[in-house]
Amino acid sequence: MSKEKRYWMTKGTDSTIEAIVGPDDLETTSIEWNRRDFLRTAGFSLAAFMTACSKTPVNKAIPFLIQPEEVIPGKAYWYASTSHACGTGCGVLVKNRDSRPIKLEGNPDHPVSQGGLCLVCQASVIELYDSKRLLHPKLSGKEVSWNDLDKSVVRGLQKAREKGQQIVLLTETVTSPSTTYYIQNFLKKYSNAIHIEYDPISYSAILDAHEVNYGKRILPQYDFEKADMILSLDADFLGTWLSPTQFTKDYRKNRNLEAKHISKHIQVESRLSVSGAKADQRIVKSPADILQFAKDIERALSGKGGHGIASEIAKELKHYKGKSLVVSGVNDLAIQILVNRLNEALGNIGKTVHLKNPSFQKGGSDSAVAQLLTEMKAGKVGALLIAGVNPIYDLPEGEQFGELMKSIPVTVSFSAKNNETTELCNGVCPSPHYLESWSDDEFTAGVLSMTQPTIQGLDDTQTFRKSIAGWAGFGDDERNLVRNYWKKIYTTRKKGSQSFNRWWDNLVHDGFVNIKAKSLSIGRFTKGSLPKSEFNNGLTLMTYPSLQMLDGRHAE
Repeated sequence: MSKEKRYWMTKGTDSTIEAIVGPDDLETTSIEWNRRDFLRTAGFSLAAFMTACSKTPVNKAIPFLIQPEEVIPGKAYWYASTSHACGTGCGVLVKNRDSRPIKLEGNPDHPVSQGGLCLVCQASVIELYDSKRLLHPKLSGKEVSWNDLDKSVVRGLQKAREKGQQIVLLTETVTSPSTTYYIQNFLKKYSNAIHIEYDPISYSAILDAHEVNYGKRILPQYDFEKADMILSLDADFLGTWLSPTQFTKDYRKNRNLEAKHISKHIQVESRLSVSGAKADQRIVKSPADILQFAKDIERALSGKGGHGIASEIAKELKHYKGKSLVVSGVNDLAIQILVNRLNEALGNIGKTVHLKNPSFQKGGSDSAVAQLLTEMKAGKVGALLIAGVNPIYDLPEGEQFGELMKSIPVTVSFSAKNNETTELCNGVCPSPHYLESWSDDEFTAGVLSMTQPTIQGLDDTQTFRKSIAGWAGFGDDERNLVRNYWKKIYTTRKKGSQSFNRWWDNLVHDGFVNIKAKSLSIGRFTKGSLPKSEFNNGLTLMTYPSLQMLDGRHAE
C-alpha cells in the first residue's frame, strides 16, 4: 500500500511528498484499518482526553485577619492619579478592587486631559502585573540589596570625581519638580556631574527654534480650541504628536457641526495620519517639499509674491489673523523656525501659541546627546546613570553608544524591564510602576499633577528620585521626598490661603491642583537665519510612532 500523498501544485501538475509520521494507513488513500492502528489511535485520543480533564491547581482566597473598616471585599474604590504611560500626564481615575488596580478611566476634572485617556494609558495597568518586570536590584547580573548597590555606586562616583571624569545623568524629560530639586542637589554634591535629557521621539527642533527666535528654549502651549484655522505641517496632533489627548478635546470644541462656525483644518503630510483623515483639506508632500511649501507661504504673507495653493492658503491665514495656528511635527530646525515666523506674522503669539505658560512635556536636546557621544569617545565619562530611557534602542547611533558604554567604569540603568541598555550596565535598579509609586509632575505650566500608589509595592523596586536623593544625602521615604519638597516651597506656588496640610490633601484627593506658574522672561522676536535642512529632494525614509506602540518601550 502506498504511503505517499499527492498535492496539486499548479494546473496540470502534482507533487508527491513523504507522509507524516503516524499510525499506518492514517489519512491515506486507503480506508482499511487493522486492529493495531485502531488501538494506537484510540490510545492517543484517551491520553488527550485525560490531559484535558486533569485538575488545575487550587488557589485559595485568604480573608483579612483584621478587616479594615474602609474596605468591603468585592467593592471597587476609585483613586485620582496621573498616568505616565504616554508621557503627556493624563489625569486618571484608578478603579481599585480588593487593593488591586483593575481599570483606568480619564479624570473629567483634570484641566489638561479633560477626561480623555489614550489607549496606551488604558492598557498600562496590565504592565503592573507583568511577570517579566524587574523586581530586585542587581550588580553584575546578581541580585543584591539596595544597600550594597548604593555603596557600590557611591564608590564608583567618588572614583570618577577623583580622576576628574564626568558623571552623566542621562534621563528622559523630567517633569517632576521634586525630582528636579534632588537632581540639582546631586549635581552640587558632585561638581563633575551633568544632567542630559533626551526624548525617544524627539521634539528638540521645536525647542531649539524658539531659542533662535525668542532667546528661550521652550515648548509652547498650543490652543486648538481658539484656532479658527489650523495649518498642520506633518503634525499628527490628533494621533501621536506631543499631547494628542488634550489637543483632541480642544479640537472638538471648535468642530461642532451644529454650530454657526467651525474651524478649518488643512493637513500637509507625507503619509495618511489620524489628523489627515479628519482634515478639511489634505495635501501630500515630502519633508523637503514641506520646507519649500512653508517658504512659499511666508513669501506670500509678506507680499513678496507667491503662487498656487501656497498663495491661497496664505490668503486664508491672513483672513484669520490672530485666530489661526501653524504647527509642524517635522524634527527639522529650518522648518520649525519657519513655523515660528508664520505664527509671529499672523499675530498668533499669546492667542493660540502661548510662550509664557509653556509645556514641560518634552525638553530633550539632540545636540546634548551628540556632545555626550563625543565625550564618551574621548574617554571623559567615568560614570553613566541612565533613567527612563533605552539609548541603545532609541538613538540612531545606538549600536555605537553600546560599544562606548563598555569602556565606562560605572554604568547604572533605572528600568522596569530588561532591555538592550540594562544588558550592558553593571548596575540595574528596578523602577516601580507608576500605579505603585508617588510622584509630582508639572507637565503644563500652572497645573501640578499628583501620582499616588494604588497598590502596595511589588517586591523590591525603587524610584530614580529615591536613589538620586539618597546619593545626594537625603534619607526620606518616597512619599516624604515629594511632600517635604512641596512643604518647603508651596507658599511661593500655591493659589489661595489654604494651610499646607489642606492643600496637600486636596492635591492627593483630586489628583491635581492649580498653582502659580513660574515667571518666564521671553525675548523679543528675531527672525533668525535658516540653517541648512537635513532633507533633500531625493527619497526620504520617514519613521513615525504608532498609536499602539508610541516609542516602543511598552513592547519590552
